Amino acid sequence: MTFKTTLQARTQSATAIPVTEEILAALGTAKRPLLRVTVNGYSYTARVGIMNGERLIPASAEVRKGAGIAAGDEITVDIEPEQVPG
Repeated sequence: MTFKTTLQARTQSATAIPVTEEILAALGTAKRPLLRVTVNGYSYTARVGIMNGERLIPASAEVRKGAGIAAGDEITVDIEPEQVPG
């Protein structure tokens, strides 16, 4: 699933990608799924977190550097459920 959003600053050093319940429902996943996230060709695995009722995908300094993004940037995000070996 691909969507556009703004990378949000959450604290002085933390950023996150907001994701709606509708997007997660379309994926058919749990409320806090483990996802494969791709931004600007940079892929990483992250679990959706919930803060103050908002669903967020963390974007660490390493992710921001690898994807070439910063807080406040408009970004295109591709997410899919991460396949966990079982």
